[in-house]
Amino acid sequence: MQKNLIITLILSIFIALFAILNAGAVSINLLFTTLEISAALVILISATIGAVIVFFLDTASKYRYRKQIKESQKHSEKMEKEKEELEEKNRWYEKELARLREQNLGQILEKDSAAKVGRGKEGPQEIGRNPEEINNNDEQQK
Repeated sequence: MQKNLIITLILSIFIALFAILNAGAVSINLLFTTLEISAALVILISATIGAVIVFFLDTASKYRYRKQIKESQKHSEKMEKEKEELEEKNRWYEKELARLREQNLGQILEKDSAAKVGRGKEGPQEIGRNPEEINNNDEQQK
């Protein structure tokens, strides 16, 4: 900010010096009339009008920039909230998956132990077979 102010002041001094050095009268043709005024006055008025135009353009640019920043911040907050919601869903699904795996493993172990306890000598190859088939095989082996 100070840098811009210093540059503006230096340029203003140069414009003022230029205007003073060229203080002679000049003829200005405005559509319906012609004026004889000092060149210094023309230079200063032109510089002032240019400064005002630059000021308004800069102000409009800053306004658009601030608006864009606010929109970006809102979007960022929205994305952050969505990220947190998705992470929460992910944690819930991971817990549910772990619970289902544990439940499934428990059921498999339960079936395995029931098959071993019920038959005694059958091994893992007997698990999942029909009990009547196992009985028929046992009788055939005797």
